Amino acid sequence: MFSCKNNLHFFSPIEVLYVGGTFKSAPKFSHQLFTNHGLSNGHYVSLEFILLANKHQTSYGDLFRHTVSEVAKLGVDVFPTIVSADFETPPTTQ
Repeated sequence: MFSCKNNLHFFSPIEVLYVGGTFKSAPKFSHQLFTNHGLSNGHYVSLEFILLANKHQTSYGDLFRHTVSEVAKLGVDVFPTIVSADFETPPTTQ
């Protein structure tokens, strides 16, 4: 996961969370570059970039649990109003 504390703090006021992945831009030794972007007060912010080894549904669940865990360490809750995903099959956290 590539991010910084400022970006992780930005998860709190997020109104809309955009999540998606690309295979063409992934580095040689990873399968997918996954990104989270947020919309708050009319501004889009890149929140984190994640390199994934595969596109298994369990990997997306692990990713979201890890992100929420890291953000929680900063005392921030993640409750976007809308999550927009561009996936073949939307990931779930269960």
